Amino acid sequence: MKRMLLVALILALIGGAAGGAVAWTNGGDAEPKDVLSIAELLGNPVYDTEVAIYGKVSLLGELFCPCFVLTSGGQEVEVWYGLMVEDDGAEWPAVSVEGIENGDWVVVTGELKRDGTYRSPTDFWAASIVKCADASLAGEEVRVESGGVLTVILESNPTTGFMWTLIDNSDEGVLQEAGYIFEADSTDPPLIGAGGVEVWTFKALAMGESTISMEYR
Repeated sequence: MKRMLLVALILALIGGAAGGAVAWTNGGDAEPKDVLSIAELLGNPVYDTEVAIYGKVSLLGELFCPCFVLTSGGQEVEVWYGLMVEDDGAEWPAVSVEGIENGDWVVVTGELKRDGTYRSPTDFWAASIVKCADASLAGEEVRVESGGVLTVILESNPTTGFMWTLIDNSDEGVLQEAGYIFEADSTDPPLIGAGGVEVWTFKALAMGESTISMEYR
């Protein structure tokens, strides 16, 4: 029997701050930035330069620091959202993690830091942390910065023969599909037939509205 779940996100693209449980990066007039997995970031590390990464949150509130572990692509970094102090004493402002829980998928914009007095080589300092859009937002209107990137995370298991398909994007001049990857669940040992999530990214090209509809089939 065909299993279907329709996800329709009505995207109101604006020039100001965004609201709702949706992840975006780099608003304003600048070019949108790609959202990287942790494996992509560590495979070709760029230090002390702003990048956006996505992953699954764990150990939030369980470590003896204002930090949590972020995992994607089978690798992880330690994301700091407070007590971020450069070697010259300059301190980064703290970032709120209100509403974020272990198991959530988020996009973190910030910098991978080199080893130093107050940090280790896999520390990632956050400038912003936002939850990704998911199937719970089906049919709802969310807002994204014009010039930003929308990240949608959807649970999936391709071994069953079903995958998410983008069946409609009402205005590709406003919102453009930018990338796709399947992120398998990390299990030890690896399990045959294990599921995971599909990570879809869309670039907001202009102000306006667009509806995206996706089907699991």
